[in-house]
Amino acid sequence: MLKKIILCSAFIFSITLPGCGNRKTTRELSEKKDSIQIPTDSFEMEHMAVNMVFDLPEVKMKSEEIDKKNNLDLSALVTDYPHQNKKGYFNVEISASSSDIYPLPFFNFHVYFPSLDILFLDTITKKEIPLDEWRKLPK
Repeated sequence: MLKKIILCSAFIFSITLPGCGNRKTTRELSEKKDSIQIPTDSFEMEHMAVNMVFDLPEVKMKSEEIDKKNNLDLSALVTDYPHQNKKGYFNVEISASSSDIYPLPFFNFHVYFPSLDILFLDTITKKEIPLDEWRKLPK
């Protein structure tokens, strides 16, 4: 198991990520969302958004890849909040970092509340891409 750092709201959380596992289908994610109780506290919502992103198979695989190649940690930084953007999402940036280097960003995701939809943000075009479509794109 890998120990990862989450940066959010100026606090640092430490979580342990299990192995990558299998990719969940859209139907499985939809069924899971139906059974989740949505928090009303903004701190809890932020923490939930970060955990949802860390649960994505692509993020888990990147974590394992980085861990094998370097002595880096994968971290999440929440850089935009629903009350700031007025669109109802948290922007969760996933980066690799260590005490020696500046964070290297890998992914940006928008996590919407209360729908719990996660969209990949293409930082070049500034367009949101649904996860199913993003997964089909060449890497």
